[in-house]
Amino acid sequence: MGPRLADCLVTQLYSARNPLLDCDETVFLKLPEANRKRVIAHYHHYLTIPDVALGYRFDIVLRGSEGLPSMPNTHMLTVEEAEPYGRK
Repeated sequence: MGPRLADCLVTQLYSARNPLLDCDETVFLKLPEANRKRVIAHYHHYLTIPDVALGYRFDIVLRGSEGLPSMPNTHMLTVEEAEPYGRK
């Protein structure tokens, strides 16, 4: 893991009650069925801040046998997109 991991980590949050999950051909449906349940966030009332935010639990495991499924990064940043991150 490099020191700039936080700059490169991108997550996709899926809600268990989202009726459109079966329509997401971009990411969700490309995952093997066994891995789909591992990328779904679950509502937890004790994490909720009233009138501010709903609380969801979403565990991220980067390595090992329990590591979350990943997909190759095929997006190339434009110069304008890379500028705020100090990349050129």
